[in-house]
Amino acid sequence: MGARAAYFVADFANNQSLSQNFTVANAGLHQVGFSAYAPANGYANVYDAQFKGLVASTPLANYLVSSGPKTTWQTFASSGLNLGRSNYTMEFVFNTNGRPAKDVVIDQVYVIEGDPPIVPLPAAAWLFLSGLAALGVIGRRRAAA
Repeated sequence: MGARAAYFVADFANNQSLSQNFTVANAGLHQVGFSAYAPANGYANVYDAQFKGLVASTPLANYLVSSGPKTTWQTFASSGLNLGRSNYTMEFVFNTNGRPAKDVVIDQVYVIEGDPPIVPLPAAAWLFLSGLAALGVIGRRRAAA
């Protein structure tokens, strides 16, 4: 899981939460997100668990662990989240109705200032280059005439 992941496991307590406050220095659009993972050994447990991930009161994840994949990282993200200059909370909530319950690991939590850069699609780039080539051919024909 790595050295910095948080592991929610209901072997001793049914309901758990983890939160972290953060400050936004520059108002505007931000990218926020995290990754979650259901390990195989915990996925086999009898009881289910409800997992929620909220960033700045915006729900990014809210699901029963049994409804998601096991042993596959899932990324939950929101780009273009408009945050003002203020303090916010990132919160993860893990609730079960019995023990032992299905486990969840979270990692790669992030808040990035600014909107993601626009990356041109290959088809759009090809169309643009084709248009430039066509203009070049037309210009040569006119110059030759």
